[in-house]
Formats: sequence, structure tokens, C-alpha cells
Amino acid sequence: MSHTCTGVDEHGRICVHDHHVLELDISSERRELRLRTRSEGPKPIVMDIVFSGLEAYYLPGDNLGTRARKIS
Repeated sequence: MSHTCTGVDEHGRICVHDHHVLELDISSERRELRLRTRSEGPKPIVMDIVFSGLEAYYLPGDNLGTRARKIS
């Protein structure tokens, strides 16, 4: 099954599959990972995506760490 992202999927959810990542901000204090993305095309859309309540994350090639909480 192929999927083409046109901005909003059949469930009304915003799709950022074809966006390019402009910024990545990871806060262990807030336990958040924020992505700022931009779509391509004649009318580019810039969007912020926030993942909150993180306990860990994995990004291939990221050497900054994968634990979002401090270890006591």
C-alpha cells in the first residue's frame, strides 16, 4: 500500500511525512522533543511538532543521548 501525504490524512490528522526538518530541540527538563518542519511546494508550510512526556528517544546518528530524564 502506498501513501501520498497531501497535508491532512483521511482522519483529519496533519501529515508531515514529506516535510523537511529545519530544527530539532530536545529538553530533558520539560521531557519534550520539538521538530520544526517545512513542506515543499509553491506555498511552503512551517509546522512545529511536539512530543511531550518523553522518557527516551532514538534518532539514527544522534550522539547526544537517549535518556530524557536525569538519572539520580
